[in-house]
Amino acid sequence: MDEAYTHLHVAIRATNLVLNLSTWFGETVDAESSILVGDTIDVTCSYDNPDLVSPIPELKLKLIGGENENEDDLETILARSGKNKIMNQNQLKTSINVTRTDMNKQFVCECVQRYEDADISSTVVSPISLKVFEPPTITDQDLHDLPEYYEVDGSIDDEVFISIPVTFFSTPKPENKNVVWTVINDNMVYESTQDSVFGVAFKLYPEDTKESFETLPIEMVGRGMYRATIELRNITSNLTIALYIANVYGDLVTKLPEIVYYPKLQRLPNNQVKPAGLS
Repeated sequence: MDEAYTHLHVAIRATNLVLNLSTWFGETVDAESSILVGDTIDVTCSYDNPDLVSPIPELKLKLIGGENENEDDLETILARSGKNKIMNQNQLKTSINVTRTDMNKQFVCECVQRYEDADISSTVVSPISLKVFEPPTITDQDLHDLPEYYEVDGSIDDEVFISIPVTFFSTPKPENKNVVWTVINDNMVYESTQDSVFGVAFKLYPEDTKESFETLPIEMVGRGMYRATIELRNITSNLTIALYIANVYGDLVTKLPEIVYYPKLQRLPNNQVKPAGLS
């Protein structure tokens, strides 16, 4: 009589699944960490019984959540075993370069063991959501949208009006006092600090009857995106304009297109012309 043999297969679950986050220089990322756009974060997922576990798990690192309204971006697979480097068999590691869209996202480590017709799975989610900060940043495209310079012809532009908007990224939003416009005219420098939520108007010359430029309140035009605007009128000379923006993570100074002024011409008896104000 033949004896019946039964092969007993025992699944041993991967234990103590751990998710670690660190900066490129080895500092642990926690709830108090300040992560900047462009920083590199190393992400490691591991379990502690590689010599006993059966069957061999598949590890997967993901990034979930955030504030992006596009549902396709709610989950991103960063790495998975077999397609990315596994260290010591029980560890999966990858790195990401942080972007603005990573704000409030969380890392997830997923471990799946396939045993016959069933999956044995466990998941660990990072206890913190990424808080992503950014020093003031103006993209090249924003500057390319502005002209090379503004030309004002005093002969025809009696009531010229020029508005120069500058869109920038900044997290957190800069304080009003840290957004400063500088206007240089005839070797004189004028600085306008946005000290309040209201616009600030200035005259370039005491004898002017109208304000020559006005800085408008900072507008929020998107998540972490703002616009600063200066408006110029009553222009009677060349002007050089710069914008300074700062927050706790950095600052920038941007030179904006110059205002090139051509004086109004006066007619002489012989039909010649000369710039107004010359004798």
